[in-house]
Amino acid sequence: MNIIRVKKPCLQQGFSLVEVLVAAVIFSFGLGGLSLMLMTAVHGTVEARNRTAAQVQASELAQLIAMSPSTSGHYINPVAAPLEDCFAPSSCSEVAWAAGNLARWQFELERNLAQATGLVCLDSTPYDGQGNEPACDGSGDTVVKVFWEEAFHVTEVNGGSRRVVLPLAR
Repeated sequence: MNIIRVKKPCLQQGFSLVEVLVAAVIFSFGLGGLSLMLMTAVHGTVEARNRTAAQVQASELAQLIAMSPSTSGHYINPVAAPLEDCFAPSSCSEVAWAAGNLARWQFELERNLAQATGLVCLDSTPYDGQGNEPACDGSGDTVVKVFWEEAFHVTEVNGGSRRVVLPLAR
């Protein structure tokens, strides 16, 4: 008669400390990667929101100028005029119409986009300049320029300065 001997399996009683440490390190790298992805997504969302706000604001001013093309010179060289409630260019002077629209637009620009500046100018090279120096050369097409700073891009060459330029149709 053959006797079959069954070997008892060696049962492990738990995890070793080394296994637990390795698992903790791998888990922490995964969490670090996820937090980096989340931070990048938040920055991208903020940047997209800012660019959209700047584009909308530039487009609104361009539409205001298009409503009354004869007032475009008053937007380029704004004159300090008493602000009147003008709801149509025919209800007040061209200077007051442009000054009122520009003041309201700049207020909305600052409200919708922190630390933003904007202007209308003549520029033959419109895609240059920064907020403190818009680089309008006084010749060329009429453009609306909006500038703002993005804090998380300060280490870049241009220091986080962003711009939207909208050439006006002739």
